[in-house]
Amino acid sequence: MIVLYALIILLFALIIWLVVRKKWKALIWSMVSVFVLVIGGWYLFLYIFSEAFGEECDKSESWEIEEYRIQRYKCLGWAGPHYYPADLFKNGKRIDQSKYLRDSCFFKFRPSDDLYLEFNICDKSIKEIRANKRQLDFDEVSSVNIRDYNSGVTKKLGEDAMKKFIKDWNRSKISGHRDINPIFHSENTFEISVSLGNNQVKFYGSHYLIADETNWVYYINKNDTTYFKQLMN
Repeated sequence: MIVLYALIILLFALIIWLVVRKKWKALIWSMVSVFVLVIGGWYLFLYIFSEAFGEECDKSESWEIEEYRIQRYKCLGWAGPHYYPADLFKNGKRIDQSKYLRDSCFFKFRPSDDLYLEFNICDKSIKEIRANKRQLDFDEVSSVNIRDYNSGVTKKLGEDAMKKFIKDWNRSKISGHRDINPIFHSENTFEISVSLGNNQVKFYGSHYLIADETNWVYYINKNDTTYFKQLMN
């Protein structure tokens, strides 16, 4: 690196001399050379830094459950204590990575958007948590009511608002699954009750997120944090 800096200083001195002498063609070539050296030096610096201070990981414990293998690592970054991420393999192929032991027995991996696998390494069991999104048919919906948890006010949606909500729900995209209850810790939380004949389906909304009764969360409108407040108006 010291040699590289020395070359850059010499090139800058040469550029000044060329400007004084008005040697424009040579000046252009010198400036290009400085640019190349600066870029090359930056990448060299990043490489040296990553090699010197990057994380180091060694294989630690490993568990095999059915066709799956969980490989845990003992890692150390350039600062801080050791940490222990784990990867999930199926039939030798890695399908998820960098998850952590939730307590003494449980790992939770997400091999695909609509699937979580919860492994109990103590009793060698697997729990599958798969999204089962229920599409709504407007012709089968008799009513939709929305309640604001903060104010306690409940409103029955009109036909246009019902159509909008049903359309937005049907095309909403998965965010993930949550184990917490209540699922949203926010004052801006709403309960939506959809009546389907004698049956009722409940949803829970907050900002631009909506959750079904199985705690799967979806993006109902990423661009509008007041989505449910607008339904109340």
